Parts: sequence; C-alpha cells; structure tokens
Amino acid sequence: MNAPLTEWPHRIEEILATCRVFRSVRVLAETGSTQDVARELSDDDGSVVVAWRQTKGRGRHGREWCDTAADGVAVTFVAPEDRGERLAAASAVAAARAVESSTNLVVGIKWPNDIVFDGRKLAGILIERVNGRALIGIGVNVAQRSFPSEISHLATSVQLCGREVDRLVVLLHLVRELDAALQLDDAVLGAEYSARDALRGSIATFGTPEGEI
Repeated sequence: MNAPLTEWPHRIEEILATCRVFRSVRVLAETGSTQDVARELSDDDGSVVVAWRQTKGRGRHGREWCDTAADGVAVTFVAPEDRGERLAAASAVAAARAVESSTNLVVGIKWPNDIVFDGRKLAGILIERVNGRALIGIGVNVAQRSFPSEISHLATSVQLCGREVDRLVVLLHLVRELDAALQLDDAVLGAEYSARDALRGSIATFGTPEGEI
C-alpha cells in the first residue's frame, strides 16, 4: 500500500537528517513542474522540491515529460553548480542506484543520463542552471501500466518491469543516493557510470541542438 501524501514530508526529512548536500524539502500536492518551483528557491542550496503529481514536466531539448498522475516520482534538487559532465554522471548513477536498491531491477544508463531497462526509458534527468546553482530534475516511472501510443514503444515503468514498490520508497532511495553520488570522487563515479553504460559496444546517432552526431 502506498504511503499517503501526509507522510511524505517527515519521511523525507528523516532521510535529509543523514544527508550532507541536501537539507530541506518542499512537498507539493500538485504542480506544473518541480523545476519551476525549484527555480524560485534557487538561492537556497540543498533544497528538494517534490510533487505528488506533476502535470507539465519537461525533458531535454524542451520535450514534454508525461503527466505523472499518482504513478511516478517527480523531484528537483537544488545543488551547488559543478562541471556539467560530472553533474550528469552523478545524477544518472544516483537514479540507477535508487531504482536498483528499491526494486532489485538491474538497469542501464543511456548517455547522457536516461535510465533504461530492456532498452526502454524508466527514468529521465533534466539539469538546468540558475544563479550559480544546478537544478537537477529527476522523473521515475513507477506505477504506470500504460503510456500514450506515441511513446509506448520507448517508455516503461517499474510496474511494467514486473515489480511493485511504493513510489515514496523510490524517492527516499533517490534522495539518499544523489546526496552520496555528488560526493564521490571522479574515478569512482566514472567506474559506476561505465559499469551501467547501456550503449557500450554499439553504434548510435545522437540528436543535439547543433544537429545529429
């Protein structure tokens, strides 16, 4: 049985009490995008913004992230700004660790920072910068049983992967794991990322703002 929203603040605060980077949380019943709310709190390093429901989430290159309803994790972390590639790697490793530890699924990282299972996207990450801070937005598909037809062949969820888990449990693991990943040294972080590299050994075409590579 999933924990009600009223339990979220104190459960997250219990985890934050053990963290070094993140210190406070703002829990919302519903919001358009946790990234936009976090932008308003960008002067406060260590803030975490989480929504029971996110209706207008967004991904990389302005893509839309599906309405989470009451099925997914939608959270943004306000962190000290760091090198772009390091933030991307730490966020991806943290999301992968969180999914693995809360579900026992073995997942991969599809460059730069999508979390995939059996080739389908299970979680996504969007990193934006404002006022010298990094806004790390992470969305995890947890209990969705279906997706819109245009992305049904690309997306999956913990539920569709054969696992059932309270999305609050996934969120708590994510808070803990991102806090830890941001403190890893480059060598350990690189090794963790490489061990989950879903594209290793393949040939791929990447779409970028400057065109295909």
